[in-house]
Amino acid sequence: MGTRKRPLRVALESVLDLLDDGLHLYRRTFARMLVLASLLNLPVGALVATALIAGDWLATTPGIALLLLAAVLGLPLGLYIMAAVSRATLMVADGETVTLRGALALGPLRLLGMGCYGTVFLLVAASAVSVVSSVCFCAVYIFGLLGIAAFSSAGVVGGTLGEVVSATGIIAVVIGVVLIYAATLVLNGAAYSSAIFALQPFAHKHLPMGQAVRHSLDLTFYRFGQNLLTFVCASLVFGAIALAATLAIGVLVPLPVIFLLGAESSAARAITAAVWVGGITVAIPLLPIWMALLYRRRLAAWQGAELRARLAALT
Repeated sequence: MGTRKRPLRVALESVLDLLDDGLHLYRRTFARMLVLASLLNLPVGALVATALIAGDWLATTPGIALLLLAAVLGLPLGLYIMAAVSRATLMVADGETVTLRGALALGPLRLLGMGCYGTVFLLVAASAVSVVSSVCFCAVYIFGLLGIAAFSSAGVVGGTLGEVVSATGIIAVVIGVVLIYAATLVLNGAAYSSAIFALQPFAHKHLPMGQAVRHSLDLTFYRFGQNLLTFVCASLVFGAIALAATLAIGVLVPLPVIFLLGAESSAARAITAAVWVGGITVAIPLLPIWMALLYRRRLAAWQGAELRARLAALT
């Protein structure tokens, strides 16, 4: 008789299969996906380069207006590009030819509704992460102060042994804070992944605003535990790949430029910043690819469960 797998192990295997499928799909369509992601990061790279070359100009009224415009348009533009990459992903999964026009074909009203809903959803998810991380930081801070005070007292009373215990306690508190900070970064990435997933009904279906929102919430909370595990794992893998790509591209490529122009050159700093943005661009399509594939799976399961419920109601 075979050994029955634990639910967590089964869920984790499903998540890893999803991430692996997304990586394979990205490798097959690397050029097209990179072009879509560049539509977002080219303006970002240009803005960063401008800030490094003409930092004084950004302090003027036109420069401040440019920064405000970038802040206002940045999030909706990011959500739009994520939706476009998601559309391209399902085109590839369905065996269709991916075209830039087809991936970007979102009507103005649908784009406006998607942007408003995605912004609100992301703010709510990020706020939840902030509350959780704040509670954890406060707990570590309070218990850390109490522990440091106790260890310091032990150091005064106990001589060398007390000092060793005190130093060990302080190191443990510092490690705890670092771990919570790292977990907060992962959870923020998971919040962004959940926002991309929540946008899928807007990206793939021509639904009225209210119906699209209900559809989004239904699929987000359908098998919520597995969805949350997918968001966290996707954030972890994305962070690792983004860090590797950024270090590989953003460190090796600018070295000849810095050698030729000098480290103090504004042009060298601008080129370095643009290359770093390019390194991040390589990893950006992964999140919408994974969320589109997850949406496809959840939609099939959800529609099947809904159909079974209707059949059961009729019998």
